[in-house]
Amino acid sequence: MLPKMTSFGACVSRDLFKSSIVRDYKDFFDFSNDQYHMSVVSLMSQPLSEDILTQIPEIIEGDVNNFVKKCFKEDLTKSFLEKIKTFNQDYMLLDFYMDTYYGVIELDNGSYISGKEWQYKKIEFYNEVIAQHVQQVITPLQHKEKYMSLWKKSIDEFMLFMKTYSKDTKIILNTKKFTNKFYNEKNEVFEDLSVVIKDAKRDASTIAELNLIWDEMNEYLLTNYANVEQLVFDEDKYYSSDSNEWGAFYLHFNKEFYEEAQQQLINIVLSDRGYFKLEQVLPGGICKKIDDNANSFDEIREWGYYYLPTNQYLKLKDKPNNESAGYFLQNHAETASGFFIQELTRASLKTTIQSYKRIVTKTGYSEWNSVDIGDEVIYLSKVGDLKDMSHRGEYYITDKVARTIVDHPTQKSGWFLNVSKKTKDSCVQELIKKTTIDANMQRFYRILNFKEKTVTSWMEQSYMKVGVSKEDKDKKKK
Repeated sequence: MLPKMTSFGACVSRDLFKSSIVRDYKDFFDFSNDQYHMSVVSLMSQPLSEDILTQIPEIIEGDVNNFVKKCFKEDLTKSFLEKIKTFNQDYMLLDFYMDTYYGVIELDNGSYISGKEWQYKKIEFYNEVIAQHVQQVITPLQHKEKYMSLWKKSIDEFMLFMKTYSKDTKIILNTKKFTNKFYNEKNEVFEDLSVVIKDAKRDASTIAELNLIWDEMNEYLLTNYANVEQLVFDEDKYYSSDSNEWGAFYLHFNKEFYEEAQQQLINIVLSDRGYFKLEQVLPGGICKKIDDNANSFDEIREWGYYYLPTNQYLKLKDKPNNESAGYFLQNHAETASGFFIQELTRASLKTTIQSYKRIVTKTGYSEWNSVDIGDEVIYLSKVGDLKDMSHRGEYYITDKVARTIVDHPTQKSGWFLNVSKKTKDSCVQELIKKTTIDANMQRFYRILNFKEKTVTSWMEQSYMKVGVSKEDKDKKKK
């Protein structure tokens, strides 16, 4: 069975299990039973009085969408606790968006609901019933000491609840915080997100302050509960833009974030279980594990399908690259003389999957050969020196990554990188700038000798505009 996943938090976690954002998550996770937009304080607070609970209408009326109505009803009933008891999830992905961004509304019986007052005031039942019991709104920005004390008590109660009723569930903390960086795709520049979305309540300093509070919450959980796993991110790599399915917001990121987060989840599961259950791989659907003492692919000769977690892959001396990732390995059946094919495919959620093949004999093996799969470039997240990029393929380097590459000709802007097929010792590297403006077009190329780790200088190719301009046409008429 695939690992059973649930999430408790916001879109920064829930969107990892949405097919329009992470296309093939269902190949890796059985996801259900999520709780959206609810504070930990609300969930663990004293239940509402029986009198109020019995008045909650089956259909919530108000000038909000069905999603908000659903969240409001669950906020009142705390029904997620009962779901946890019965769902038997293997993993829960947790984030503290609601606790950081909204705080809570305190009611007169000692209960709390999440602090989305601006939306709840558009709901009839809130105005007619709940509002009559409101004592105060408590937020981490305005009442930090009081709120953090309340939050720490609540998260401790939640962890005790999980230990009591769902002790086999591993909690994974999503540590990703807010970004105030917006990428203007038309002008190819970064801008202040709070200004772009015209946020009247928050500016760059407010977002920075909220992130410090979020850091404090993350640190408290990780320090006090050693069994909690975490997703860790380079905050500078991710930004918001209009290309996100939900539009620009402090927790709506570029697609590289979702790919990275999903890969980290996969690695956690593989570290725990050593495999994913994949249908039609072997009878029973289980990939084989390689011997922990194996030092090379040459030692893995038995027919079948294997999965290699990142730590095992990286220690094999005859691997095709040094990227930190898990890989599927297929050993094809041998010929009578002992020849067989080894096929290696990266466990990736990218549209373009990296795959390699080679021939293995009783006495040796060929070089790994790259195989094209898919129709998108491979995004490079970490590359210090382009001399290391000798595997044929089409790649994309973001502006952020370009600034860290020591032998990049400009060290700025986004670039397409094409690496050609090889001779015995050399290949061609080509860089083309990503732009929509004719005057900004740039192309560089050079020869890489990957055997000796030497390169020629980058040569820039000038561009000549194809076609006749209006000005040229007018001159010709004269």
